[in-house]
Amino acid sequence: MRTRILTAGVLIPLVLAVLWWNPGGVGVFGVVGLLSLGMAWEFCRLFRAKGLPAGAWEWGVVAGASLAWAVRAAFLPSPERVGDPWSGAILLAVLLASGVRVILLGQTEGATAYLGGVLLAAFVVGWCFARSLLRLYALGGAGGVLWLLGTIWASDSAAYFVGRATGRRPFAPRLSPKKTWEGSVGGLLAALLVGFLGARYGLGMGLGWALAGSVGIGVLAPAGDLLESSWKRDAGVKDSGTWLPGHGGLLDRLDSLLLSLPFAVGLFWLEGRAG
Repeated sequence: MRTRILTAGVLIPLVLAVLWWNPGGVGVFGVVGLLSLGMAWEFCRLFRAKGLPAGAWEWGVVAGASLAWAVRAAFLPSPERVGDPWSGAILLAVLLASGVRVILLGQTEGATAYLGGVLLAAFVVGWCFARSLLRLYALGGAGGVLWLLGTIWASDSAAYFVGRATGRRPFAPRLSPKKTWEGSVGGLLAALLVGFLGARYGLGMGLGWALAGSVGIGVLAPAGDLLESSWKRDAGVKDSGTWLPGHGGLLDRLDSLLLSLPFAVGLFWLEGRAG
């Protein structure tokens, strides 16, 4: 526990500082890029644990796709129309790059799982995380990102303490045995309270938007956590990596963002257009 608290005590102030000051105008992009590289490596670790081929080539494919999405979100104008071809082109490039490996090696056993895994990793790290975090920063600034993080932290903390104190009924025993219905309800209520107050009075969102945002994050953040747990269970590992002492890997710490980040981007975009 001491190592866990010490790691959080070092990283949280650094994240806050980068968000608020964004050194050189590329600080946030740099952090997102580094995190994406680490998350791509952890996905490769999960592939290897599952018995799928994963090395420098796969890491390069996933990391390259993630950085392409990050560059698109941070430095290129985002089209207002639906159907931006950028994401389709990136996914096609990932499929071609991983498909070349399958063809050259004549791989038959596990080919479908391999191709699906690489596409999943590229989409999760590149689109769900890198692209969405940078888009949220562009739409809502540091305040928007901190609102999302604060709502998730409140939800996680409440779920932990309420579940520990009163938890009796398992929520998803096969994926996360320690999660309970009681803790989940406590986490949702905390997300509703913190998320609503932050959106309504911190960000100045309308009543309906603030309520929708807090409910969405309260549901999607723990869903992302459980989704990542399913990947680890499938691979037979306890943690996705060892980057963060006391916390496990980057995917372990950022899993709550994987579904809630795209949702938050959509919320800010719709709220901006409606306003």
